[in-house]
Amino acid sequence: MLTEDYIMRMINLALAVLVKIMGFKQAGRYQEAIQQIDQALEMLFGMRADLIRRLDDNRLLDALTVQETLDIDRLLVVAELFYEEGDILVRQDRNEESTLSRLRSLNFYLEVALSVEPDSFSELDNKITELLIHLREHDLPPETLYSLFVYYAHLGKYSAAEERLYQLAESTSSDADINLELKEFYQNLLSKTDEEIIRGGLTRDIIISRMKAL
Repeated sequence: MLTEDYIMRMINLALAVLVKIMGFKQAGRYQEAIQQIDQALEMLFGMRADLIRRLDDNRLLDALTVQETLDIDRLLVVAELFYEEGDILVRQDRNEESTLSRLRSLNFYLEVALSVEPDSFSELDNKITELLIHLREHDLPPETLYSLFVYYAHLGKYSAAEERLYQLAESTSSDADINLELKEFYQNLLSKTDEEIIRGGLTRDIIISRMKAL
């Protein structure tokens, strides 16, 4: 089993590698930067980079889970690595690969954001917002849309949360499940004060009218 000291050493080494990656990126030494990303990923996961890239997000999250607890510190570094990789791949005109890296980074940042205290959201929100701008021309997977819904609801951005649920409804055939989710969402909002609801981009009247339309 990995000890806490060993994990912290891995994280610190990976953070040092991130500094080198950004230096290579700024110097236009993109292949060297990608090699450093591979090495950092291998360090954090304890497996080859090519295998890491073949595994889906859930399998990678499982690999970062120890005694049923997700290692948020390691996950944050992994999210940063895929974020940098997405930027580097765009500079190499490898746009399709970049989209995959950016989507993976977004999913991991969201996972981190939903596992930390709200006062840690500011920097994470900047990264999430930037990645959404980069991915705006692409359809997001249902799992990502649902994570965004939960994230925005947690932030009190109720209009944005609602928008993600409607996008989720358009991307799946489970209308009954989405309608149930919407009803629960609206019911929870009705327990908020008018000020909280308005600050979140909706009004009580709008919520009631949309509940009746479901």
